[in-house]
Amino acid sequence: MGFVVIVAILSSFLLTPLAMRAAWRCGAVSRPDGFRKKHARPTPEWGGLAVNTAILIGTGLSVVLCPADLPARPLAAALAISISMLSVLGCYDDLCDMRADLKLLGQVLSAVPLILAGCYAERLILFGQTIELGWLGIPWTIGWIVLGINALNLIDGMDGLASTAGIIMALAVAAIAAITGHQHAMLIALVLAGALGGFLAHNLPPARIYLGDC
Repeated sequence: MGFVVIVAILSSFLLTPLAMRAAWRCGAVSRPDGFRKKHARPTPEWGGLAVNTAILIGTGLSVVLCPADLPARPLAAALAISISMLSVLGCYDDLCDMRADLKLLGQVLSAVPLILAGCYAERLILFGQTIELGWLGIPWTIGWIVLGINALNLIDGMDGLASTAGIIMALAVAAIAAITGHQHAMLIALVLAGALGGFLAHNLPPARIYLGDC
């Protein structure tokens, strides 16, 4: 497990400069606006492309090294498809500023592979009371994923903020997964934290690159 996380960290760290050069060349650059984008100078985006690639490498490696962990296979495959869809959507949005409704549709569609793999909420437990969601678990999960995507995206305007918040959230999810016995979910969360950690080295003030919508 530790080896997989280290690979994710190194992959993200080494791929980020490549993403930086690609962003400059293609014009995926965040320019200060004095409102949400408070950085001092134009900064390339597409750091998320390096992070997403590192996640794919880490989760793929975990499946290869742990072939007996069958629950991880459909989750890893669905995650790879969803991440790839979001990467393409985000890269395009960083370049062209997509309409909000089209971007929202793309985000919803990117959650579908996870739903098809059976990764959706079946019940809620609130204050000791269990609420069976039934088929409502599907729109609930899609809404939760889309909300998470946009909530994190909105804070990607200050050096190190979004990546640090992402690391904290990923480690929290990993801890919850470990406590509840979901080892494959814990590993994916740790891979995410590692990928963000490798990127953070380039994102600390003064940031040389941002995650961007990707």
